[in-house]
Order: sequence, then structure tokens, then C-alpha cells
Amino acid sequence: SGDYVASLKKDGQYHRYVKMNGEAKIQTRGKSVKTGTFGEVQDKVPHIFDALNAAVPDNSLLIGELYRPDWTTNEVGSILRCLPAKAIKRQEKTPLIFYIHDVWYWNGINWMTESKVDRVQFLKEIKKRLEAHMATDYIEFATYVDTVPAIHDMLDYAMENDEEGIVLTEEQQAQFDYKL
Repeated sequence: SGDYVASLKKDGQYHRYVKMNGEAKIQTRGKSVKTGTFGEVQDKVPHIFDALNAAVPDNSLLIGELYRPDWTTNEVGSILRCLPAKAIKRQEKTPLIFYIHDVWYWNGINWMTESKVDRVQFLKEIKKRLEAHMATDYIEFATYVDTVPAIHDMLDYAMENDEEGIVLTEEQQAQFDYKL
């Protein structure tokens, strides 16, 4: 219909970077059954955490995927399930990458009430701001396309290059009611 945006899907593990009231974390998708809290991995990926912490303003929440090219989610998990020292050691030659594909809050402003297209446009601004403050190859931003031919081209690229696939999202995606 042409009412969609698409980006590459990375084969990794969903995480979010949260910085609220001066405290920052990189958290897992789900809560622990035992503790009722989200898992935290910032001590396992300090190369990502330190760069984000220095550049992202307070009261921000970025959504992404921790991945490594040519690895599966299980292989990424083999790093993230380790204690911090071992996780860091396993990344000496090829560190994990944080692939940012959405913004829910930025500097206290709730972007969850905006359409996916508006969030994608703002992600481009965030990318420019962060690139000016970070010198790291370990943070990437999703590239989005929104025309039918470009979506087909992205899907062809994903299939030909062993990417996991694409994520297709309706432009006027329902807004979320998420409190930071």
C-alpha cells in the first residue's frame, strides 16, 4: 500500500538504553522471574555504554539490538550470559554493536505518542547529534525506507547478504502508553 517503513532486522538481542534522573542502564527486553527486574548488561558492553552515556541527554530511552555481524542471537547470548569480565574478554577482537532502531524518549520528551515516521525522522537527528559527540564504530542506526520499490530492494539485499530479514512497520503505527 505504500503506508509502511522498513529497516534491516539484525540477528541479535533486543535491548534498550535508558538514562533517567542521572542513572543509565542497558536493559534486556523482559523481567527476571526471580527478581521482577529487567536484566542489565552495561558492565558487559562498556564500549557501547560509555559512548552512549557521554552523548545521550538525561531522561532518554533508545531501543535497539545488540548484535555481531554473522552471529545468531544464541551466539550473542553466549557473551551476554557471562559475567562482565568474561563478556569483555570475549569481545576483544570483535565487540558487539548496538543497532538503534527506535526512540521512545529524548531529553524528557515522549516520542511514543508520535507515528513511526516521525520517530524515524527524529532518529536521523539523534544520529547526527551523537555522531558529533561519539567516536565509535560500535553504535549503528537503522536506515529506513518508505517506498514500495525501496522496500523490495531492501528485502532483496537482506536475502542476498544473509541478513535476518527486514522489519516492516505501518507508518501510523499505534502509539504506546509507556512511562519513563
